Amino acid sequence: NHLMTVLAVIPLALLLVLGDRPGQRLRAVIRRLPVLVPAFFAPLLLYLYMPLRASQSPIMNWGSTDNWGDFWRHVTGWQFRTYLAGDIQGNVGRNTALLSGYAAEQWGFLTLLVVLAAIAGAVLLARASLPVFVSTLALLLITLAFDLVYGISEIEPYAVPMYAVLCMWAGLLPAAWIAFRRPLPARTAARSHEMAAHRQGWAAVAVLGTLAVVAAVLIYPKQDYSRNRLAEQFALNVFSDLPEKSIVLTDYWDFYAPTYYLQLIQNVRPDIVFTRLLRPGARSHHPAVPTAARTAARTAEPTVTRTARSRRLAIS
Repeated sequence: NHLMTVLAVIPLALLLVLGDRPGQRLRAVIRRLPVLVPAFFAPLLLYLYMPLRASQSPIMNWGSTDNWGDFWRHVTGWQFRTYLAGDIQGNVGRNTALLSGYAAEQWGFLTLLVVLAAIAGAVLLARASLPVFVSTLALLLITLAFDLVYGISEIEPYAVPMYAVLCMWAGLLPAAWIAFRRPLPARTAARSHEMAAHRQGWAAVAVLGTLAVVAAVLIYPKQDYSRNRLAEQFALNVFSDLPEKSIVLTDYWDFYAPTYYLQLIQNVRPDIVFTRLLRPGARSHHPAVPTAARTAARTAEPTVTRTARSRRLAIS
C-alpha cells in the first residue's frame, strides 16, 4: 500500500542521525535539498492520472476522483481509517494468528532456515554497521505493530516490508560476514584473512541463492491459482438464482468484484444491476461500482418505485 511508505520515515531518520558525524551527513542532505525536494514531489504527479481518468467516465471509477474532495479522501485512505479505530484488542488477537500462520508457511519447510539465515545476517550486520541494523529493525517492528492493530481482513500483504527486511538481512549475510572478519591488527595476515572471508562470503551467496530457488519451487504450487475458478463459480451461482432485470444491493466485495468481469467482458447477465450497499457505520466516499452500473441503477430506481413487477430487488 502506497500509504505504508510513511512507516519508513522513522527508520530513514535513524539511518541519518546514527553513526559517526551525523551533523555532517545532515548538512550534506540540506545542501542537496534543491535536488531532493523535486525528486520527492515528482513521483506524486502520477496521482494526477486519477482525476484525469475519472473525468472520462471509465467502466470502474473507484472513488470518483474527478473532484478535489473525493480525490483527497482517496489518496489519503480516508475510507480505510476505520480499520485503525475499531476493536484493537480483537484485531491483535486475530492478526497474530493470521500472520504467524502465514509466516510458518511462507517458504515451506525451509522457512526455519530462511529465518535463521536472516537472524545470523542481522547479528553480523549489527556488528558491522549498527546504524543500518537499527534502521532496518525499526522498519520491521513498526510494520509489525501496524499489522497487528490494522483491522482489514486481508492483512497478509501488509507484512511485505517485514519480509523485505528479513530477505535483506539474509542477503547481507555474506557482505556482513566479510565486513566483520576484515579488520586485523597484523598487516601480514590481513591479505590471507580477507581472501578467506571472501571465499566464505561467496559460499554463503551460493547457499542463499540455492535456498531462494528451492523455496520458490516449493511454494509455487501453493500460490498457483491459475485453475482456481471459485470467484467465477460463486458469481454464476448467484446469477442463476436471480430473476431477469434484478437489482442487487450488496456490500460483499468478494461477490460483486467478479461480476464486473462477467458482465462487462463476457457479457453474462447484463440485465442485472449491481450497486453497493453500505452497512451502518461503514465508510466509503463512493461506491466501488462501475460507472455504467451506477447509471443503470439510477435509471432503474423509478421503475422499482412505480412498477414493482418489472424488476426484482435483491439485498445481499
